[in-house]
Amino acid sequence: MERFVQTNQMFRLLDHSGHVVMALTNNLPADWVPIRSSELETLTSYTHGQDHFLVIRAPIHAEAYNGYLEFASNLENIDAMKYRLKQLMLTLGIVGIAVSAIGGFFVAWRLLRPLDRLATAMTAIQKNGLSERVEYRNNGDELARLSAIFNEMMDELERSFKRQSQFVEDASHEFRTPIAIIEGHLKLLNRWGFARKHLPMSVSCARYYGFQRCSE
Repeated sequence: MERFVQTNQMFRLLDHSGHVVMALTNNLPADWVPIRSSELETLTSYTHGQDHFLVIRAPIHAEAYNGYLEFASNLENIDAMKYRLKQLMLTLGIVGIAVSAIGGFFVAWRLLRPLDRLATAMTAIQKNGLSERVEYRNNGDELARLSAIFNEMMDELERSFKRQSQFVEDASHEFRTPIAIIEGHLKLLNRWGFARKHLPMSVSCARYYGFQRCSE
C-alpha cells in the first residue's frame, strides 16, 4: 500500500461510522482532508492556502466490511504543468505575432514594390522624358497588368509626341518659303515707299493691316 501512495497523496479507509481504520499519507497532511461519508462515488476539490488537491470518495460494501474509501492527491505538479503550459502558450503567441508581423510586412512589401516602381518611373518620366518605362515581371497578377498598360500608354504618348514634333517641323518647312516672299515684299515697301502706284494692292494692305485682315 505504501508503494501505491505517491508524493503529495493520501489514502484513507473509514468504517461505516466514519472512523479512520487505516491512513497512508506521503507529504499530504491528513487534517487537510475533511472526513466525510458518502453513499455515492464523488470527486471534490479543496484548497489549503496555496495548495490545491482533489479527493475521491467511494463507498465499500462487502460481506465482512462496510465503509468508505478516500483518496486525495495534491495538484501541485498539475498546477505547475498548467503554469508551464500557459508560459509556453504565451511565448508561442508572442513569437507567432512577431512572425505574422514580419510575414505581413514582407508580403506587403512584395505587393507594394510594383507600385513603388511605377511611382519611380513616373518621377523619372517627369525628369527625363517619355522614354522611361516600368520594369516588371509578367506573372499574370493585377500589378503586372497595370505596369504593362502603363508602358503601353507611355509608348502611345511617345509616338504621339513624335508625330506632333514631325508635323511641326514639316509645317515650319512648308511655311518658310511664303514667309520669305512676304518679307521680301515688305522690304520693297520700306525701300520704295507707298507713292508707287504699280505696287500690288496685297503688298500695301500687308504693310498697313497685316496678312490676316487683307485675306478677308
